[in-house]
Amino acid sequence: MTLAEYAAPEQLMGQATFASDLYSLGVTCIHLLTGLSPFELFDGAAGVWRWRVVAGAVDNHLAQILDRLLAMNLSDRYPSAAAVLQDLGVTIKSELQPALRLSVLRSGLVAKAAETQQWSCVATVETGLEVAAIALSADGKTVATAAAISPNGETLVTGSSDRTIQVWQCQDGKILQTLTGHTDTVTAFAFSPDGTRLYSGSRDRTIQVWDLGTGQTMTTLTGHKGAVVALALDGDRHPAPVLRLYEGCALRTIGRPEEANVIKFHSRKPKITYLVYPNFDTDPHPASHTSMQIDLRDLHVHYRDYETDDNPPILHQKHLLVAPDYPGYEKFAKLSRQEEDWGLFEDWNRIGTRQGWQKCLTDHCAELKGHRVVWRKDADPYRVKLLKSAQRQRSSGVVIKENPQTEQSNPDSRSLP
Repeated sequence: MTLAEYAAPEQLMGQATFASDLYSLGVTCIHLLTGLSPFELFDGAAGVWRWRVVAGAVDNHLAQILDRLLAMNLSDRYPSAAAVLQDLGVTIKSELQPALRLSVLRSGLVAKAAETQQWSCVATVETGLEVAAIALSADGKTVATAAAISPNGETLVTGSSDRTIQVWQCQDGKILQTLTGHTDTVTAFAFSPDGTRLYSGSRDRTIQVWDLGTGQTMTTLTGHKGAVVALALDGDRHPAPVLRLYEGCALRTIGRPEEANVIKFHSRKPKITYLVYPNFDTDPHPASHTSMQIDLRDLHVHYRDYETDDNPPILHQKHLLVAPDYPGYEKFAKLSRQEEDWGLFEDWNRIGTRQGWQKCLTDHCAELKGHRVVWRKDADPYRVKLLKSAQRQRSSGVVIKENPQTEQSNPDSRSLP
């Protein structure tokens, strides 16, 4: 039986069709994308869905497919699953594919299909437990009795009802690590694109982020009211759908400040901070106007207003906060590279506030002209010479142990201080 918030209009009137299931599928999709209840996404007054405004960046073609799945009128909705798959570009083959057989060997874990479509078992792992999931490598040729294979195809992770995560070496089936931390069955995995981090979901209603280099938990994401059964990463570097759902917990409970344009996900604690930077596009280092931090463990909210603060926090490296197709991305990235070349990022503890940043610029005889770093016209020529020498050595890979800002008291000295 379908819950009312997921049911198609005709189904609520007792006239369900095959297309009613497609409507429910569309509602499920937008719920997963936004983390919000369907009742909150539907504008009853206008009779339309308002999911796009809270879903973030979604491919336009996919969004159009979802809108058609959600069409109120049957004549506007997809008539069949085949029609949906056609728009998704999925080809359905009528002939059956060769069956895959997995045999139980003493060790190993991967079965690979031959180019002739004749399947042969290369190696298998004996888990002693029920296998509840399989994962395919990116080329679609490697099958593993597990939840995820690393991007480079060398590592496999498996989870089971014993609440542990096993990290395997695909080539020889050797166990590299056993990760513990979940308190119930591990049900889902996703690797970061560089393969250094692992995201695991569990029936204990948490998502754990692991550093595979150390085998330690980096952070635990909480907020789900039920088991976490699926994880997915976007094509870039962030677990966008997961974090979108995570942020949805705070959004649904507390609400998001209307002018917030930066969301910070804390890596070691289940906290989210909404930040307002009024001049994000025009100011090379915009100052924070307000911040609202939410602790998802107890829903405690800490609010701070920097409007009258003489020394507010400021942003650096804005290009890391936007997508490569963002209108100002290239300009932001070029500024960050220039500031790094000038040695302005050598002491992050110092430059996090407006006054600290201004002092850093002054010490480096620099000033900003829009999104460019230039030499100050009133700078001491000899000091500029020392700083330029330090820049050249930095660019060539030579480590400079001391910062040129501590100028020697002897003006005739020609060595770096």
